[in-house]
Amino acid sequence: MHVLFLSLSRFHLVIIMANSLSAEQPKCHADESSALLQFKQSFSIGKSTSSDPSAYPKVASWNLEGDNSSNSGLKFEKPGLRSLLHNLTNLKVLRLNDVSISSEVPDTLANLTSLTTLVLESCGLHGEFPISIFYLPNLQVLDVSSNGYLIGHLPEFHPSSPLQDLMLSGTSFSGKLPDSIGNLNFLNQLDFSSCYFSGSLPASLGNLTQLNYVSLSSNKFNVGTLQLLGKLTELTDLDLSDLNLYGSIPSVLSNLTQLSHLDLSYNHLSGEITSHITNLTHLIWLDLSSNQLRSPTPRSFSELKNLELKICYG
Repeated sequence: MHVLFLSLSRFHLVIIMANSLSAEQPKCHADESSALLQFKQSFSIGKSTSSDPSAYPKVASWNLEGDNSSNSGLKFEKPGLRSLLHNLTNLKVLRLNDVSISSEVPDTLANLTSLTTLVLESCGLHGEFPISIFYLPNLQVLDVSSNGYLIGHLPEFHPSSPLQDLMLSGTSFSGKLPDSIGNLNFLNQLDFSSCYFSGSLPASLGNLTQLNYVSLSSNKFNVGTLQLLGKLTELTDLDLSDLNLYGSIPSVLSNLTQLSHLDLSYNHLSGEITSHITNLTHLIWLDLSSNQLRSPTPRSFSELKNLELKICYG
């Protein structure tokens, strides 16, 4: 049984074929070998791709069409991603972060049922993200961050979804968060920052008690009550900046005793910095800037012995 890992980032290319049934040197099927060869010929690599001076001569021969040392990094050329993935039916891990693809996301990715990891961060993607990709039966990591022209919306999630990391920051995803987001029982990281989501936060979000990283910043949510966050007691990182929060610092934050990073900046919070913050003794990073909070006294933070950075007001 072949499992294919393909990782192509700004600094390295890794293509590994593994055979779990044999200790002999694994071999690709003919169609997979052809697809990988086609893949090798489809991108160009500039000298600035790696800081290692020995890297560029090693990969220069990969491009059979001449010198492309002018490209700022890795860039896909013809054929496109759709063609390259057509025969890689056993693909398990696909990492193309920081590779210039500049195309739509091919819906044929939804045919790669063995895929566990899909990272297409900062690839210049555009068009609508195929909703069928969310339903890949083994997909644990989905990261399409920093593709500003990529649009899409969230589907209805099934309780059987294995998603652990859902990273959509810096995209043009929009719409409401479905109530079924509470079905993502394995979710550890959720990053929806700098998107166009709107509506109320579903109460079911509070069911995801295994979450340790949440960023909802810079969206159009009608935030309302944040009491649902009080159930997320495993959180270590929470970013609620630029969410149009009013009133005092939410008291529910005092439940999140594992927080190490907290960002409430660029809101309309007012009043005193109370024990809701100073009880969080694991904090190492705190940003309360660009609010209307009263200047804290040094004693306010005397218990936060691990705090390395605090930006409290301004």
